[in-house]
Amino acid sequence: MSQPFDDGGPLPNRDDILHRGFAQSSVGLAITEVDPTRQQEERIVRVNDALVDMLGFDADDLRAHGRSLLGLDQFTLEPGSKRIIRRGRDFEETELPLVHKDGRELWAAVHVDTIRDEQGEVRNRAIRIEDIGEVLANDRSLRYLADHDTLTGLINRRRFGEEVQRTIETSDRFGDTGAVLFLDLDHFKHVNDAYGHSAGDAYLTEFAGLLRDATRSTDIVSRLSGDEFAILLARTTIDDAKALAAKIRGMTADLPVRVAPNLDFRLTVSIGIAEITSGASENAADLLVDADLAMYEAKQAGRDAVRVYAAAAEQREHMAARLAWATRIRTALETDAFALYAQPIVRTGDRRPVLYELLLRLPDVDGSLLLPSAFLYAAGRFGLEARVDVWIIERAISYLARMPDQRVGLSVNVSGSLITDAANAQHIAALLATSGVDPSRLLFEIVETTFVDTTANADEFIEILRALGCRFALDDFGAGYSSFHHLKRLTVDIVKLDGEFVRNAVGSDSDRLFVRTMTDLTHGLGMTVVAEYVVDEPTAELMSELGVDLLQGYAISRPGPVDQVLPFGDAR
Repeated sequence: MSQPFDDGGPLPNRDDILHRGFAQSSVGLAITEVDPTRQQEERIVRVNDALVDMLGFDADDLRAHGRSLLGLDQFTLEPGSKRIIRRGRDFEETELPLVHKDGRELWAAVHVDTIRDEQGEVRNRAIRIEDIGEVLANDRSLRYLADHDTLTGLINRRRFGEEVQRTIETSDRFGDTGAVLFLDLDHFKHVNDAYGHSAGDAYLTEFAGLLRDATRSTDIVSRLSGDEFAILLARTTIDDAKALAAKIRGMTADLPVRVAPNLDFRLTVSIGIAEITSGASENAADLLVDADLAMYEAKQAGRDAVRVYAAAAEQREHMAARLAWATRIRTALETDAFALYAQPIVRTGDRRPVLYELLLRLPDVDGSLLLPSAFLYAAGRFGLEARVDVWIIERAISYLARMPDQRVGLSVNVSGSLITDAANAQHIAALLATSGVDPSRLLFEIVETTFVDTTANADEFIEILRALGCRFALDDFGAGYSSFHHLKRLTVDIVKLDGEFVRNAVGSDSDRLFVRTMTDLTHGLGMTVVAEYVVDEPTAELMSELGVDLLQGYAISRPGPVDQVLPFGDAR
């Protein structure tokens, strides 16, 4: 015979403190009583005010109909696959939708603890319920941000690469053909320079809409970065791909964007096409490179053109061009022809520089300075990235020796090629030992996607230099994988938020959400947060309000030659 059920009286063997804690908890709580013979249904015998407020039902309703109202039918009273045993307790937990008394659905995290008597029989269960509706909404928003470009709503480079890889694998399996279009707007930089980023952003948004209108619902459109876009066409012939490219060229020529009263501008687009064929033994990265090379040929042909990648005749021209770049890079390394600029990274509060980022430049034949985007691709293709990194690090250490303020450090961007070879770490360690420079003043910045892709192979490099005191930063966080579980396992001291989120945060709720969430999370993990691309004072003030630690960007200071920017303590 089972014991009579308790109908809401005091819980047995509980003192007044526990009763008050139960009643006053801000989390929904309930206690059930279980008939060990299972002849009578499990019943709710106690609920607290927080649960009543959460669901809208009064305590009597919850006691009478609690099993269905709290979703307890989804939990088992018997040992099973869902049961978790930890520290001598067994419990179940899940997330499920509950129904409020007014009919609306709310998502809750439900945790059910099993309470046994001395004989091991289940006598009671303790239920803890938390409303996670806002958490889920934020999570969905962050997952969207992880896969999409916030300005245009198109998928980003990482997600596009995954889609291309799936299409390649499908092509290999079923013999389908397809294509990737790589699009680059001609002279887009002039729009930003002449009319400001707001005009440029307006055009990019319009252009994204144009690409959606031009493509089929089954085609996949991506904004890769800046003014670079890509389109994936599955089960498509190369002729159809060329026809789409011609259509987009025409639509782009007819797309006006108004930047001032009675003032419109129009741009053109260069497009490269790479074909997806069965058994081609290419991965997504290789295919994008091929499409990029074809786009470059379209640029070389005078822009506003379309070119299809051909691995035979045209490949020789591509290789000759890349060899010329490789020769220039080798010469610059051998003759110290590279130039270094520096840009301060300051504390949000007093704007005092705590770091200076070193930025690489290559003098061109006309005396202008080329940005890394012009030549680092070739450096990577010819195995010169690590040599370039070491060249910069050697000079960074010599600069630190000349900077008397021990509170100020230098930051250097490094490649995956450098950090996957532990011998490079040994070389850097030897340089630091010889110079007498405090290693904690040297920060290595690694782009998020590179860090995640190479962490398993870069452990030794990182461990050697971290043991000395060197610091590491995760650069452009949010531009690549944007996955928070990666952040938890990466051994970094600083997180630099991707500039796209920072630059648009003043006018974008989703970008502000990203900055605030990442700042709070990063601080919780004991890391420092840097906001890049701080382009104006309102952005700097917003970053301060959101709790960001350090600022970098044109509103703080533009990059300049190291001899003019770094606080050297001598005349050398």
